[in-house]
Amino acid sequence: MKPGRPSKGRTKPSASFSTFVGPAGQGVLLALLWTAAASAAEPIANPVARFSGLDKITARLTEFDVYINETVQFGSLQITPRACYTAPPDEPPHTLTFVEIDRVDLKARSTRIFTGWMFAQSPGLNAVDDPLYDVWLVGCKTRTDLPPPIAINPVPGPVEPPRDTAGEAKSAAPPGAAPPPATRQVDNGSIITLLDPAPTAETPE
Repeated sequence: MKPGRPSKGRTKPSASFSTFVGPAGQGVLLALLWTAAASAAEPIANPVARFSGLDKITARLTEFDVYINETVQFGSLQITPRACYTAPPDEPPHTLTFVEIDRVDLKARSTRIFTGWMFAQSPGLNAVDDPLYDVWLVGCKTRTDLPPPIAINPVPGPVEPPRDTAGEAKSAAPPGAAPPPATRQVDNGSIITLLDPAPTAETPE
């Protein structure tokens, strides 16, 4: 047998997986596994969504809370959040709401102007197209000092969060019926009012 040559019948050791992929490949694989695990984390559903509203005429900015499936009046807009999700505590911040927004004219006729997801971290991603008002999501809350709504407008079926953040409501819930009269009217100092304003929920003393 010549030196340096393996003898017949002796198996040549196979390369291990770590040798095959190398250190860089192992890092990429671990990153992919971590991303897959993070995407599988269940989001947290919250009962209250917090919005900011801008009256473009008075330049007044107002923040207000809305219960899920409650319809609230802000100027000439009726806002009905269907779900509000936050990421788990051990995940990067990610807050979104599925909301329906209707514009009501002076003759109490309602027109749907927005249905989809809003992202608190990207308020300009899905903007409301209205010449007088801007509305965007601030965050989700587990409780609020406001009393529960006197009426709600439930949506048929659950509202699941989208699996991507491309801005499209790819897994949106079926749209609900026309919203009922708003349970509250946000005081935004607007010079535009409705002919038949919504009743205001009384706060218990």
